[in-house]
Amino acid sequence: MAEPLTPAEAARLRRLQIRAFGLTWLSYASYYLVRKNVSVVKSTLTDTLGITVGQLGAMDTFYLAAYALGQFVNGALGDRLGARRVIGLGMLASAAAAFVMGMSGTALVFITVFGLNGFFQSTGWPNNVKAMQPWFPARTRGKIMGFWCTNYQVGGLVATALATFLMVTFGWRWAFFVPGTWVAMVGGAILLFLVERPQDKGLPPVEDSDAPDPAGAIPDAPPAEEPKVAFFQMLRMPAVWSLGGAY
Repeated sequence: MAEPLTPAEAARLRRLQIRAFGLTWLSYASYYLVRKNVSVVKSTLTDTLGITVGQLGAMDTFYLAAYALGQFVNGALGDRLGARRVIGLGMLASAAAAFVMGMSGTALVFITVFGLNGFFQSTGWPNNVKAMQPWFPARTRGKIMGFWCTNYQVGGLVATALATFLMVTFGWRWAFFVPGTWVAMVGGAILLFLVERPQDKGLPPVEDSDAPDPAGAIPDAPPAEEPKVAFFQMLRMPAVWSLGGAY
C-alpha cells in the first residue's frame, strides 16, 4: 500500500490537478480559433480573392485528410516526446499557419497551408487527453472528462463569434491574425506550465495515492488496471474498426 498523502501533498496535488484541467481545457478550446475561422471567411475569400468553390472544397479535403493522418502520427509522437511538447509545438505551428493564411492571397497557398494546419491541429485531441489521464484516477475519470469535453463546444462557439466580429470590424485577414496570436500564447503557456505527471513534482501516481476525488466518487472502488496494448494489436480489435467506421 502506498503511503497516505500529507495534507500539504494533497493540497499540492489538487492545485496541480486544477492546473492540468485548466490548461488542457483551454488548449483544446483554443485550437478551434484557427480552425473555424476559415468557415467564416470562405465567402469573403471568393469575393475578394476570386477563390472558387472547387478550390475551397480542396482546402477542406486536404485539411481533413491531414487531420486524419495526423491523429495516428501525433498520438504516437506524444507517447515518445511527451504530451506537453507535442501540444505546445503543435499550437505554435497552427498559429504560424494562421498568420501565413492571413497574409496570403492565392488559392494554392490557402490549400497547402490549411492542409498543413490540419496536421498541426491533430496534435490537440490525443495529447490533451493523454495529458489529463495521469492526474485523475480511473474511477472518477469519466465524470471529469464529461466536464472537460465542454471545451470543443465552447471553443467552436467562441471561434465562430470571434472570427465573425473580426472580419466585419477589421477585415478578413484579422480573423486569422488575432486567433493566431491567442493560440501562440496558449501554446507557450502549455510548454512552460503544463506538468505531465504527479511524479514530476515528487508526488505518487494518483492510482496509488489518496488523491482527493470529486464528490460522488465510489470510495471503495479498486484502481482499474489499464493493460498496455501495442499499436498493431489495437488494429486487430473489431471494436476499434466499428467505432472508427461509425466516426
